Amino acid sequence: MSRNRRASAILAFIFLVAIGYYLLPASNQADGVPSPSTGYSRTRPDYSRWPAGRRAEAVKEAFGHAYASYERFALPADELKPLRNTSQQNFNGWGVTMYDALDTLWIMDMKPQFEVAIRWISLAEFHSKKDAPVMFFETVIRYLGGLLSAYALSGRSVLLEKANLLGQKLSPAFGTESGMPAFALDTDTGKVDLGPRYGNAVLAEIASCQMEYKYLAHLTGNRAFFRLANHTMDWMQSEQLSNGMWDTEWNITTGVQFDDHITIGALADSGYEYLLKQYIMSGRTEVALRDMYLRAAAGMVRNLLFLSPNRDILYVTDIYGVPSPTSSKPGGRDSDSDPTVVPSRKFEHLSCFLPGLLALGAHTLRSEADSTMKAELDLHMLAARGLARSCWLMYVDQPSGLAPEEVVFGRSWRDRSEDVRDMHMPWMAAVEKWRRDGGAGDAPGVGDGKGAAQPMPDASTEDKDYFVLTSKYLLRPETIESLYVLYRTTGENIWRERAWSIFLAIEDHCRQRSGYTSVIGVDRRRPDKPTPLDEMPSYALAETWKYLYLLFLEHDPFPMDKFVFNTEAHPFPIFHWNNEERVAFGLA
Repeated sequence: MSRNRRASAILAFIFLVAIGYYLLPASNQADGVPSPSTGYSRTRPDYSRWPAGRRAEAVKEAFGHAYASYERFALPADELKPLRNTSQQNFNGWGVTMYDALDTLWIMDMKPQFEVAIRWISLAEFHSKKDAPVMFFETVIRYLGGLLSAYALSGRSVLLEKANLLGQKLSPAFGTESGMPAFALDTDTGKVDLGPRYGNAVLAEIASCQMEYKYLAHLTGNRAFFRLANHTMDWMQSEQLSNGMWDTEWNITTGVQFDDHITIGALADSGYEYLLKQYIMSGRTEVALRDMYLRAAAGMVRNLLFLSPNRDILYVTDIYGVPSPTSSKPGGRDSDSDPTVVPSRKFEHLSCFLPGLLALGAHTLRSEADSTMKAELDLHMLAARGLARSCWLMYVDQPSGLAPEEVVFGRSWRDRSEDVRDMHMPWMAAVEKWRRDGGAGDAPGVGDGKGAAQPMPDASTEDKDYFVLTSKYLLRPETIESLYVLYRTTGENIWRERAWSIFLAIEDHCRQRSGYTSVIGVDRRRPDKPTPLDEMPSYALAETWKYLYLLFLEHDPFPMDKFVFNTEAHPFPIFHWNNEERVAFGLA
């Protein structure tokens, strides 16, 4: 090689090294913070060939690829944009993926990555960004929940210190006239932002902070944390409808529900979830929460569950036309008897947390149930089995093996004729007929026996009984969560096998050279494939891979009599209020 060519090569090498250095995120060059750990891999193992005994290991490798990509290209920003190897600040700019993934790192014994995250978190002060108020609900379940869970598992005092600081900085959100938390706030000034709904709030946002704040109250002894969060429970108890549920939208000033829309999907889901989970978390001492949950669950089973006309697919949907308790009709309107109540027939992926919740309730509450309550819990378990199967079916019914965000049962969104409405039988009506006929075989929409809906990935919309409304798969965890709970409560291996098929589909369509992406077009016919979207939501690292990993472990590190998960899959230990706390909180 000539001297000129050698010099040119050296200069080119130096140039590439310099470019590579400056393309690395600035966060990885900060003083006093360790460099990202290894684990980033551009090659994809063929997990379909791995034996069943190595499935947890496969999930850990997949999670490691996701987190290492975040570390390399996004830390300490909120989320990775995998297709461009850049980041986005969409949840306060504090590094939400790091907080959401923290307990997953601990659970999977990824201690070097855990230590890197701890170093970053130790610097956190939780300041608001200019013109970007802090969203209360998302911050509580992701940041505060992640800190509390990681503290419970690791015992690292800095995590409790930061959780206490964050809990205090978020507390002004409760300073509304009703005492319900506002949509957002400035964590430096305490000024609240009532959000985009003109001073109204949705059920999930006001009723999904109680686990975090009550556990924080227990750890710190700060009674204000309990009182602030529990005030919304008082509102919900007084406003519970005659069918056991609640409207979705509430006036944040008066504390009154008002929109005549009942759902357990988006905008309401975790509000129902936290009733049961609060009761379990605090050692079953807050009996009013159990009773509210049981009334709500009974209302869901009797009012929101339907069977599709041809395949008998059991699905949960939302209903419209249910007035609040201030209705002129005494006791409010009962949706199972009033013909003006209209089901939307929309089945959301977000609603697929429900079978897991029903199974958890049926399993944990049985020991304290009388014969009537046991019969009701048996019904809930039937519904859990059927809905969990339907949620899995939404995956294997698509050519990609990935479930869409939303489907609508029927031929089209506009088809709301009386004939179509009558074709979708309320599940309870079908169950009651099945019982009258002797109850032979599987209950309607439940089980895998003769007549059960089978996967139809290449069938038409008409044959499937539904059409895809939103064809995105957003790395959602809800179905996997329910499969995890069904496996742990029944011991039946079929729930594991169904989860494994979902994991393989995620690997086939969502894994990228860096991290994983959401996709659009899950219903495209082969050989077309879904198109990746440039996002990797933090909840995938908090929930999706965690539940998959726990499913395939032979031992259960989180037995249901010792731990309960918040809505972001952060495990909290079950505790008991001491006598002083019971008196202070009015629980004696």
